[in-house]
Amino acid sequence: MNETKELKEIINEKLQNQAQFSGEKINFLQEKIGLFSTKIIVIGILLGYVWYFIQPLL
Repeated sequence: MNETKELKEIINEKLQNQAQFSGEKINFLQEKIGLFSTKIIVIGILLGYVWYFIQPLL
């Protein structure tokens, strides 16, 4: 009975570690995606301003 309890604890610990690792991976990806989309938005706004000022000259 004692051995199965230890085994269950080990399995639970491994599952928790795996879940934590997956969570960290997801957070890392979300940060990367967030930075990437922010860059795209900033570039888009800058291009919009540039186009706004160049258009009357064309």
